[in-house]
Amino acid sequence: MKRVQRLSHLNKIIIVTSEFPPGPGGIGNHAHNLSYFLVKRNYSVEVITFKRFDSKMEEYSKPVPGLNIVRINKQKSRFLNYFLFTRTIYLSIREHQKVVILCSGRNPLIAGGIFKLVFTKIKFILVTHGGLDVKPKNWLLRLIITTLIKNYDQIVSVSNFTAKCISRNISTNIKIINNGINVDKIEDNINHKNIKINKRKIENLSLITIGRISERKGQNNVIRALPSIIEKFPNTHYHIVGIPDQLDDILLEIRFLSLGDHCTIHGEMSDKEMFDLLNTMDIFMFLSDQTEDGDFEGFGIAVIEANLLGLPAIGSKDSGISDAIVNNRTGFLVNQKNNDQILESILRIIKDYNNFSKNAKQHALKYSWENVVDQYIDLFN
Repeated sequence: MKRVQRLSHLNKIIIVTSEFPPGPGGIGNHAHNLSYFLVKRNYSVEVITFKRFDSKMEEYSKPVPGLNIVRINKQKSRFLNYFLFTRTIYLSIREHQKVVILCSGRNPLIAGGIFKLVFTKIKFILVTHGGLDVKPKNWLLRLIITTLIKNYDQIVSVSNFTAKCISRNISTNIKIINNGINVDKIEDNINHKNIKINKRKIENLSLITIGRISERKGQNNVIRALPSIIEKFPNTHYHIVGIPDQLDDILLEIRFLSLGDHCTIHGEMSDKEMFDLLNTMDIFMFLSDQTEDGDFEGFGIAVIEANLLGLPAIGSKDSGISDAIVNNRTGFLVNQKNNDQILESILRIIKDYNNFSKNAKQHALKYSWENVVDQYIDLFN
């Protein structure tokens, strides 16, 4: 495939993002990979973000030629935080005449929408992810976002579901660019001795969810479905990986249903530990919920990462996950509250596991950042 090269007249890309590693989150994962692969294509990239996590900071602060990461230290005053953030963005834009600004996340959305009114000749691109970016419950915040989002020259949505949430309020063109995966990084992090051989008959069913332990990620929906799954597969075990934000709710549900012997909460894991564990699992579960504050899953990149290792997936149909799963080919889209649908999906996957696994791997390769970055480069023109 012919790769899109950098435009000769373009000097710099500035990515303004609400998250960036080592902090967790899909927005940060997206910004990190986009900046890395743009640099590989000889772009000069500056990332402006908040400094939220000190752990693993050294790992993500190693010098990369062509990449400059500006982290705003967290202040006690929220007002001072935003002042320093917007001031940094302003000074960076003013310094460069030929630049494209790409904003990702709610605070960058607001900042970029305002700065577009000042720097009218500079191209501003907005990347929209989940519900809190585009559809908050607070009426004032929703009004501000609906007003400012119209100022952008181009809007990118990571899924069709997210795009539908904003398309009614704006006339700006929305382009769908699903999130990508770093194939080489995933393959470098797995223990190849443990590569799972496709199984025609699964005796010990291993299910897994990777993501922040929270209402939105839907771990409780899997737990509530386990009793009916265990009736068919007595040796079923559910693995939960992620930062334990709402751990008490999960533990309460496990105790209430007497599922302690069927669940393991691993908490946060390193990439190597996570991918090694994932490589021994059978089915990836992502029964995401929409929360009361309007948040929803924007895409579900963890589904694609699991697919790369041959895991079919079962996910919520009313979310951005519907872009990540090809129904009845790489897994199934279900009503996350319907235990019968969930069990039926598992039975159908196991009945034809080899084909589902093969399809999942092929599907995942389409989302390599080597391919996804080309779609962003097209927008810079």
